[in-house]
Amino acid sequence: MYLCDILACMSPEKVNHPPHYQQHPRGIEAIAVLEYLASFNLGNAIKYLFRETYKGVADEDRKKAAWYVLREIELLRRRDATPHSPIDGNTKAHSLVRRVLDAEPVGTSLFWLLLAALASRTINYEFFLNRAYRELTGAKV
Repeated sequence: MYLCDILACMSPEKVNHPPHYQQHPRGIEAIAVLEYLASFNLGNAIKYLFRETYKGVADEDRKKAAWYVLREIELLRRRDATPHSPIDGNTKAHSLVRRVLDAEPVGTSLFWLLLAALASRTINYEFFLNRAYRELTGAKV
């Protein structure tokens, strides 16, 4: 069986736009924000938190997000560098992240990760990653 055979059996909305992808209060899908991020780990963590309450496996998604945040922190410390993000200077990307951030309660792990995305070229990047990890796990890195 080929991938095209598998995809032909699935309805387009389950492949391209499943209902849990579109449940954010702002109506923005995670991919609209994630396409602008340079960090694979940060993007995956945000993706899991973006949809955690709509898939029915929130605890599992929070653990996955914490794993990616910790991996990004460890990578950052090994490289001893601040990542560059395509969000810098990109008004559309910045605007999308701000719209999602404005709908997110202060202090949630998604809130901290979105701030990290906005601050990716500053000293605050690792601070925001650490805050997200602490909120997800209750532990310090």
